[in-house]
Amino acid sequence: SIALREIQRSQPQVVVLMANWSGYLDNRGAKDALNETLEKIADVNPTGKIMLIGSAPQWHPSLPELYVRRGRELTAPSEFELEGLLLRRLRNFDEILNEIAMDNVAISFSSLIDVLCDDEGKCLSAVAEGNRVETLVWDYGHFTELGSIEAVQRLISNGQFATEPDPISTADE
Repeated sequence: SIALREIQRSQPQVVVLMANWSGYLDNRGAKDALNETLEKIADVNPTGKIMLIGSAPQWHPSLPELYVRRGRELTAPSEFELEGLLLRRLRNFDEILNEIAMDNVAISFSSLIDVLCDDEGKCLSAVAEGNRVETLVWDYGHFTELGSIEAVQRLISNGQFATEPDPISTADE
């Protein structure tokens, strides 16, 4: 694939994989297919690390549509609750991804649900920069520009997204 060729050519220190995992992990054999993809990445980039990022919060109908249907103004920061069943589903996908990461030292996992939602399922739904306000996501899981910046900043501030490569130990013996 084009992505694997680019990974092999550039040899990045970290390859970040994020998806709407509910679209993949619901399918039979998807976990095996993801493991196969991770193995291919490791084969072409043996010294690199792989970071799996869990799904973004998802609302049905879409978050912008919820704002309209409920007559809420777009102000930030604000929160919307996730439906209980959907929240459990997203957390289940996070568990699957975490299990995959736990099986391989070169793979890490970070949960967007953990950094964007509380335990009851209230999730950040709008973010602002200056006078500009945007919903966190604009459909089932694609972040807006400000939403993506906020998500990454939260991962970094929670220590889940390394911004610097791991230091090489040079301890004297």
